[in-house]
Amino acid sequence: MEEREAEREREASEREERRWREMEEKEDRRERERQEREERREREAREREERWRQETSEREERRDREAKEREERFLHLLEALTKK
Repeated sequence: MEEREAEREREASEREERRWREMEEKEDRRERERQEREERREREAREREERWRQETSEREERRDREAKEREERFLHLLEALTKK
């Protein structure tokens, strides 16, 4: 009788330990997933910002290049007109 009671208590204790371990593992998994989501969001935000900077830089370079080309064409036209 005492052996059965001791066995039941041991099994109950093992079940309780298993339940706590599973709860901790589940919580750890949730925390890892949360951290991964946060890291992914931060990485994606950095990538978006870098793309924006790159695109802005390219637009500015193109704008400057086009302005310089217009100025050069204007100067060539002006020079051609003043030679006549």
